[in-house]
Amino acid sequence: MRKCRRCLCRSCLNTCGCRNCQKTDGSVTSCDKYNQYEQLSFLEPLPKPVRQKLTRFFTWDDYGISRERYKELCSMCHKKEYADLIRSAAYTANKDIAEYILLSVKENKSYEGVEYAQGLGRIPCGRTDFYGYRRLFYHILDEKIRQRETK
Repeated sequence: MRKCRRCLCRSCLNTCGCRNCQKTDGSVTSCDKYNQYEQLSFLEPLPKPVRQKLTRFFTWDDYGISRERYKELCSMCHKKEYADLIRSAAYTANKDIAEYILLSVKENKSYEGVEYAQGLGRIPCGRTDFYGYRRLFYHILDEKIRQRETK
């Protein structure tokens, strides 16, 4: 059985109730909210998917970390008392490059300094992604330290 052009109501997706939309048992499904000017059409464009911002494009302001807080976090990375938080934050940020992040943070090395690290091999991401994940690491570390301080 063929359906008419007004078969689907946009508000509730019920059939309009015309003779082409009748069920085989003779009953008709109709919609009280149906408006012929608000029907679904195959010519309408699909809604655009919501795009999320990639990690590499997040800035320090997006994470809410000031320059002074960044310096505090850098100094905390050299202390032994935060070693467990630092390691878990690196693996939470990205497990594939966690060791490179740890090497960069603990020894204050740039991307070029850890790109071909001995024992680790070549880093599996580019420069922009690496620094994006490193900013994410500092954000996660900041949250974990604040949670520890509130307890």
